[in-house]
Amino acid sequence: MRQFINSLSNRIFPVKFALFTDLHYGDIDNYGSGETYKYCREGAIKLQKAVNEWGDLDFAICLGDYIDNGQGPPDGYVPEQINNPQATTDLRYIQSIYEVFTKDRHMVLGNHDPDRFTKDEFIAEVDMTTNYYYFDKRGIRFIVLDDEYFADDDNASYENSNYWVDDEAKSYVPPTQRIWLDTALSTAPGKCIVFTHHVLDEDGGSYFRIINRAVVIGIIETYDNVLAVFNGHEHINRKATINSIDYYTMEAMTKNAYPLAAYGIISILNNKVTIEGFDGQTSYL
Repeated sequence: MRQFINSLSNRIFPVKFALFTDLHYGDIDNYGSGETYKYCREGAIKLQKAVNEWGDLDFAICLGDYIDNGQGPPDGYVPEQINNPQATTDLRYIQSIYEVFTKDRHMVLGNHDPDRFTKDEFIAEVDMTTNYYYFDKRGIRFIVLDDEYFADDDNASYENSNYWVDDEAKSYVPPTQRIWLDTALSTAPGKCIVFTHHVLDEDGGSYFRIINRAVVIGIIETYDNVLAVFNGHEHINRKATINSIDYYTMEAMTKNAYPLAAYGIISILNNKVTIEGFDGQTSYL
């Protein structure tokens, strides 16, 4: 009996969760081009469709750009629109749809999310208590990073559209958060999954990358316990493997007209990650 109990304690039980990214919901017209064309108003019915399909999962997570308000690069920068009440109305409406999923809901901050909010204001409206955090589920640690900083500085946080002031988008994981990441990995009960918004692997143009990604990857590789890293932002499907760690760029839910609503169901069992993709999201089985 003792041997049986010990074998159970060493077994990794399956974890299964829904992952979506780049919904870009807002009461605004479609915009963008190519891979980044956005069906913003359709975000509500897309998320409703997905939530209705998720069933009995452990949790769901959005990898950022949950909302959109039509702010854009400098030519579209309109300071007087910051904190427009419509943004709050849109956020509360889409959150009411996400909350139909009654299991744990998680969120990664994207660059569009604080366009008309401070981070604290956005966090107060959704299922977050802080901008970066981790949670443990059946022996696996899930680590949520916040890469929405325009310099390698704890005080350079995206908020109220300051992201758009510079004509070159920037993304960093700043010093205090890197120290925290090191601790989160070193104290993990077992294997880990890391979530970001911007791209952490070394593919993609600078607009999509975490600029200090080499430092962050160095921390991740230190402890040999990260199974996979997931990010959004680029609105494409891609898998890259760096030093035996898989990095997945996930398809944007906003891309393609309804009824397509891209998302993945991720399963983790015995240190193996599989992804069942829907509506344009690639499967990795």
